Amino acid sequence: MFEVTIERTFVARHGLRYYKGETEPLHEHTWRVWITVSGELLDPSGCLVDFVDLNNWFNNAIADWNDQVLNDTIPFKNTRDVRPLSPSAENVARAIYESISSSIPEGVRLIRVEVEEEKGCRASYYETTEERSS
Repeated sequence: MFEVTIERTFVARHGLRYYKGETEPLHEHTWRVWITVSGELLDPSGCLVDFVDLNNWFNNAIADWNDQVLNDTIPFKNTRDVRPLSPSAENVARAIYESISSSIPEGVRLIRVEVEEEKGCRASYYETTEERSS
């Protein structure tokens, strides 16, 4: 089994919603993101997946977030229909995971997305085998 991981960053502000009953003040982070995929077979060039492709999928996932207020972007934006999602590190990891998952080629599995909003404070999102098969 092979694993490939990229580490990338983006800068964005956020304020947790529902934090002790209100939205916390906006503050900025340089978010560090690790994306890990795995698979058993390599392509003819000896790669599981091209780092350039992984990087492009990441860039597409965060394109509307870089240098923005996450609270004002999808999927965290306040709409009338749905209670807005809090832009926590956990929810950021899940949103990136869900965005990238549709780009992963057959034979490669998206293992996890980890997000660090400040040094030593990480959250990750992954799906179990049961979640993938449903």
